Amino acid sequence: MSKPERMIVGLGNPGAEYAGTRHNAGWMVVERLAKTGFGEWQDSAKFHGQVARSDDGRILLLKPHTYMNDSGRASQAAASYYDIAPTDIIVVTDDADLPFGKLRYRDQGSSAGQKGLGDIMQLLGTNEVPRLRFGIGRPDDRRFPLIDYVLAPFSADEQEQLSELLDQAVEELRKNL
Repeated sequence: MSKPERMIVGLGNPGAEYAGTRHNAGWMVVERLAKTGFGEWQDSAKFHGQVARSDDGRILLLKPHTYMNDSGRASQAAASYYDIAPTDIIVVTDDADLPFGKLRYRDQGSSAGQKGLGDIMQLLGTNEVPRLRFGIGRPDDRRFPLIDYVLAPFSADEQEQLSELLDQAVEELRKNL
């Protein structure tokens, strides 16, 4: 199979305790995308996570298992191995500064405090890394620690909307490939 032309990295944290949490929105998006024209997820020690290839081999999906703040190690390893330029990578991440469900695609920019994206940009040596941000909002009570909020499951109201929003995120990715 030929080398992939593009890579989509979904950010999240490994482990059952993080499944379904707001911080794993990036994983949820690439998992949804993987159900449409991609092979099965494969464990990859070389890339510190799981990978899936599109049926035509052009796109590599990556779910780093290095924890969010160390996502650059997995992303850099796969990009280097397949010689994928940073501009041909799309990072999918949660964003607490966007209202729940709002999507924002950018070709470059700062990490805006998202530590997983920041680690990827640092290890790739550029801020010219396309990204799709999936809004998770912030807690209504500003006294509630943000870290506890992002590591909590989506609320019941959010859960009702989540499937449709994940489909919208997949469509946004497809438009930018």
